[in-house]
Amino acid sequence: METSEQLDKLFEAMAKTQSEMPAIFKTNKFSGKETKYAAIEDLWNTVRPIASKYGLSDIWAEEEFEDGKRVLIGRLAHTSGQFIIARNIIIGDPANPRDFPSAKSKLRRRMYKDFFGIVECDEDDYELKNEKGEAYPQVSITTSEKKSYIENTDTITPNQLGYLKKMCSQIPALENEILEKYGVSSLERLSKSMASEIISEQKRSE
Repeated sequence: METSEQLDKLFEAMAKTQSEMPAIFKTNKFSGKETKYAAIEDLWNTVRPIASKYGLSDIWAEEEFEDGKRVLIGRLAHTSGQFIIARNIIIGDPANPRDFPSAKSKLRRRMYKDFFGIVECDEDDYELKNEKGEAYPQVSITTSEKKSYIENTDTITPNQLGYLKKMCSQIPALENEILEKYGVSSLERLSKSMASEIISEQKRSE
């Protein structure tokens, strides 16, 4: 590893970045396995907007040695000029069009996680419940919706939102009725108590 002579500003920016960084959900599966992982695009989309606020950026390059081995170079840079550079050999056959890009992607993902101290978690770690401790029906909800909930716990929960979206898909006029009644521009703007009230009313009418 190589670093600039001073790292105080970079470390200060990293501390601020990590204080705002949520856990990132594992949404992809390794081929032929049940093991899940967070895709590199999810890492970038989550980390870069936060890191850039504090002057941090990541730069990637690749070098080839005389013996044919290739090295992935990752640079964590700060606007002050301070930096950290890490180098790792890519374990894979460069001549294999399937094996090598996959090996490089896995290595970049691991290095990126190490740079920023990223925590990955399973979606089940964030199973959410209503005020009575009852789990909402499990429906398909996106990583961004869950991330929004984690960052702002005053908003509608992901499972509430997913349940309401499912309801509205089955009853075409329902979404407009909800938005008009509660004076919000979208379902995402509802509070947890509003969503709980809507779901309870719907269940009573079934």
